[in-house]
Amino acid sequence: LLILSLMHLIRPAHAQDIEAILQIWLDASKQAHDFIPTHFWQDQLLNMRDVYLPMAENYVIEHNDVVMGFISLLKAEQFIAALFISPKFQGQGLGSALLGFAQQQSNELNLQVYSENKDAVLFYLNHGFQIINESIDEVTHHAQMDMHWIAQ
Repeated sequence: LLILSLMHLIRPAHAQDIEAILQIWLDASKQAHDFIPTHFWQDQLLNMRDVYLPMAENYVIEHNDVVMGFISLLKAEQFIAALFISPKFQGQGLGSALLGFAQQQSNELNLQVYSENKDAVLFYLNHGFQIINESIDEVTHHAQMDMHWIAQ
C-alpha cells in the first residue's frame, strides 16, 4: 500500500524503520509533552519498541528515504495509538497526510491526547474529531481527552 502525498511516500513500516520511529517518538513526545518529565519518555522506549509498536499497524511518511513521521493504528479497535512527526519536519502537512491516510481506511477513529497538548487537540479538532470524554491518565496523572471521528 503506497500513497504519494506531495512527493512524500506513506508506506507500511519495516523492521529497519524502528530506530527512526523510536527517535521520532522520543523527540516529538518530549517536545509536545513538556509538562511530563523527560525521563518518563526515555523510560518508555523499550515498551514502545517491544510492546506498543508490535501490537499496531505502523506506517511511515518519508521523503528521499528519510522517515519523517509515523502513525500506529489498532485497526480492530479503530484506534490511532500514535501519530508523531519529527520536530524538524513539523508544520509541513505531514501529520495531516498521515491522518488523512488513516481516515481513508476507516469509517470512524478514536484516539487519546493529553489535554495540555493544545496543539494536538486543535489539530484533531480541525480534522473533524470531537472530544467525547476527559479522564486522568493513570500512569502520568495528567488529564487526557478521548476523541472520536466519524466519516461524513
